Amino acid sequence: MDGLTPVPLTMGRSTRTATLEQRLALAASELVCSGRGCDTPLVMSDIHHIVAFANGGRTDIENLTIACRP
Repeated sequence: MDGLTPVPLTMGRSTRTATLEQRLALAASELVCSGRGCDTPLVMSDIHHIVAFANGGRTDIENLTIACRP
């Protein structure tokens, strides 16, 4: 949960795509691409799994990050 409301930020393997709430949490915490030295904003980036979903990665806030398209 996000600590303030009963909105889950961990989806496990139930869905591959990030929820709106997960996207908002990432926007608030990271703001830009997580690549070293990259400052591409979220609006020009995508949400990615750190451990790929295809490799067993979970759609949990701890396993999601912002990555720019290039």
